[in-house]
Amino acid sequence: MSYAVYKTKGFISGGRDQDETTRSIEIFTEDFGFLRVKALGIRKMGSKLRAHLRTFAKVEVSLVRGRGDWRLVGAEEYSPPPPHHESQIFARAIALVTRLAPVEGSEKELFSELDSFRSAVGLTKEEYLPDLERIFALRTFSLLGYLASLPESVQFIYKDRGYSTTALSASREHRSMLALNLRQAMQASGL
Repeated sequence: MSYAVYKTKGFISGGRDQDETTRSIEIFTEDFGFLRVKALGIRKMGSKLRAHLRTFAKVEVSLVRGRGDWRLVGAEEYSPPPPHHESQIFARAIALVTRLAPVEGSEKELFSELDSFRSAVGLTKEEYLPDLERIFALRTFSLLGYLASLPESVQFIYKDRGYSTTALSASREHRSMLALNLRQAMQASGL
């Protein structure tokens, strides 16, 4: 019996060893949302996929839907994990996404937002990183329907889909208003 092979881009958010050769890998994918996939034989020293599945790497994976689970049959790394100081920031972002995103639900806009955020982390001055995280969190809550409409004064977080210096500066100016909206969104989501 042959199975359909699904290819999709994703971010490795973590994983757990299951036995001597198998690892369960958590991936936030563009086409299927958050998935836990089995990687059979991945822990063997001779595994060819092993090097492509580092935590926080952006990958293209080939998956097969089995009985009640997904199995990894191929992977190629698009971009390596960010450096350590950037990894900590990206870890918080992907943790938020994996807690809120539906399991096996397509979230292309959210995937695109996470991809933009990951790129912006490496380009943003350290002093603006809290503002960057704040805007990402607000956009994430908004995309998932947990954020009521924002007052006109802070609509700038939607106008520029990237993370421009203008948006980061405006975020700093409206910090208290954004923090209030962020708390309300967190309550609405149950976090």
